[in-house]
Amino acid sequence: MNHTDTLQAVLEYIDQNVTHEINIAMIAEKAGYSSCHFSRVFSGAIGMTVMSYVTWRKLQYALYDLSRGKKVIDVAMAYGFETHGGFTKAFIHWFGFPPSLCRLRLTVNPPMKPNVKMLVNKFLGGNAMVPHIIELTPFTVVGYPSRHTKVNMKNTADAPTFWNTIDLDYGPILTKLYDFFPRSKHCEISMCYDVDEGSGEFTYMLGRGIDNPADLANIQPDMDTG
Repeated sequence: MNHTDTLQAVLEYIDQNVTHEINIAMIAEKAGYSSCHFSRVFSGAIGMTVMSYVTWRKLQYALYDLSRGKKVIDVAMAYGFETHGGFTKAFIHWFGFPPSLCRLRLTVNPPMKPNVKMLVNKFLGGNAMVPHIIELTPFTVVGYPSRHTKVNMKNTADAPTFWNTIDLDYGPILTKLYDFFPRSKHCEISMCYDVDEGSGEFTYMLGRGIDNPADLANIQPDMDTG
């Protein structure tokens, strides 16, 4: 039996009620199935449980709201999370970073209309990319920071558009970093941090990752660590 139309209607129902309390009995009733039968149909077709999907969808909308500057606690309450901690835990599970860093990581578009085929590709395989998180051995970043200003600076995604206007001589800086830290295998690293949304100021540092203790003794007075 083809359940595509039923599932599509359910996905749209979840979106229409994304800020309300939703449970599996309500969704199954919308589909015209028992809770147990619908759970099997949904998991088999989409590749995740019904309530996992509901949580994921709520977080998609929450991510968009956070990217527009809404407070974390307000967003958490709006989407039915009882505690700040519970919201943060779920957010990290799905996105890999806490909600407090959302505005400094990316600019988000409104969630796309749900589509059964798209979800099958995403959660059961297909052409969608699957990200992997790799845990590296801790290392020190050493480099040369400089302070810059960009009007209407809201997040670090705005910074790269400014690089071609920065008059920095990168060659000598990189040469010094490689000369002073020859034993470390980590490559050069560009960091943007300390964003002041009020003034548009931010710090940019061009540096190297240092993983060899012997190189740490070569840090110069005009260098900074991050």
